[in-house]
Amino acid sequence: MLNQLVEKEEERILGELSEAVDGFYPLLRKAYDEACELGCDYALARFALLHDCCIPTIAEKMEFKAARNLETELSLKGKKHKYQSLDLCFDMRVNLITGPNMGGKSTILKALGQFALMIKLAIPLPARSATMPIYDYVYYNHCAAEENLSSFGIEVVAFGRALNTKGRGLYLLDEFGKGTNPREGEALATAVIEYLSKSEHSTIAATHFTAPALKKNIPQYQIRGIDKAINPLHTEDLKHRLKLLSDAMDYSLVKLDESKTPPLDALKIARILGLPDEIITLAEKEL
Repeated sequence: MLNQLVEKEEERILGELSEAVDGFYPLLRKAYDEACELGCDYALARFALLHDCCIPTIAEKMEFKAARNLETELSLKGKKHKYQSLDLCFDMRVNLITGPNMGGKSTILKALGQFALMIKLAIPLPARSATMPIYDYVYYNHCAAEENLSSFGIEVVAFGRALNTKGRGLYLLDEFGKGTNPREGEALATAVIEYLSKSEHSTIAATHFTAPALKKNIPQYQIRGIDKAINPLHTEDLKHRLKLLSDAMDYSLVKLDESKTPPLDALKIARILGLPDEIITLAEKEL
């Protein structure tokens, strides 16, 4: 009996409180919405200050000063390695990046993909300054695996789906076609780049193939690469070898005046990473 009386009294009090608060609902809702908005603004401002970001300019231009792939930068800092920021300026149609293995081509492509997604969400970008359009979607050709498909099959299917997506896309091609035999892969990569150059999309493609690099009227950029000599390595410590390689590598991007075949640095890097000299010598004879 006592419990019923308590419940009845609680209901009465709740009813009175509801009636009293009801008139203030619009103000309470406004306060709630503004608190959420301010909280989001505070989080974005804190992120920008913490990671030295900028507010990008939205325009039909793709240019960045001191751009950084934040994920890679934080990972390197955690290992006490240096990170080299980059100045980037690309044509709005199609662009080609060549350079050595481990020279940072994939890192640049991933950074551009991150920027394109961040700018749509109004998130400051990790750069001193940034100018970029808003794309309807981003395609990067290293996507999740699908059942019963090889890496080449996955790449082809995903690319076909991207082409059927409505709107203008940013296509980031990381060695497109490398999953099949080199001759056909090179022909396919060249055809894809030429096709995209005539579309409304923007494309940045990294490749080791020669044929795409020799196409005319396609802006080509090259990673500077290893700009200093590395003394013969007498250590088996892979971490030390990687540090020496990183310290010797200049990751900056240089625009070439004319088409140029990709640099041949794979054997040099293989030697630095510890492959026996006998194998390197045999490989050099095959070039």
